[in-house]
Amino acid sequence: MKIADAVLALLDEGESQFPADRVAERAGVSRRLVFHHFADMAQLIETAIARRLEQLMEQIRPLPTEGPRAVRVDALTEQRARILEWITPAQLTTMRLEQR
Repeated sequence: MKIADAVLALLDEGESQFPADRVAERAGVSRRLVFHHFADMAQLIETAIARRLEQLMEQIRPLPTEGPRAVRVDALTEQRARILEWITPAQLTTMRLEQR
């Protein structure tokens, strides 16, 4: 859903506040439509978090269990690096929020 994706995009950019007007603008919808789909901003944030977890699960691929150790280690390293690089911006923002 593009409204939840807008929240995630703002999070990835380092935003720690998600006012409805800003989310609506980012999603290309009206503020009213945000609250048509979500009872409140807490519900929207929960949906965005669930969406991010879905996206994370899409990043995980089965790793080889047979073959040369170097190939298996390379596959694991590549996958972990790709996932960590992808999730780092949101992680940093979340850490800043927790420090408040």
